[in-house]
Amino acid sequence: MNISPVSGGNMQPQSGGGDEIAALENQKMQLMTQIQQIKTGKLDDKTKNERIRELEKQIQRIDREIQKLQSEKSRRGQKTERQAPAARPDEERNKNGVDIYAE
Repeated sequence: MNISPVSGGNMQPQSGGGDEIAALENQKMQLMTQIQQIKTGKLDDKTKNERIRELEKQIQRIDREIQKLQSEKSRRGQKTERQAPAARPDEERNKNGVDIYAE
């Protein structure tokens, strides 16, 4: 059984959105599947352990990248919340968008 890395090299996504996180989680699931295949394969224990250890290292790198992306996504969300101006009482509007305090 040949073990090949799931990712194509650089795991640095461009925008840090949900699509990148989903892709990384998909890669992680593929690696976990490979680990299960190795465990049930006909290799000697030493070879199995070496291959599993390498795949687990890849999973750890993916987990760190997912955490980083989630953290960046969370920070961007908080930054957007802070930048949005709160409505001032003198500019309140009813549900139809009409200024409540207009004369």
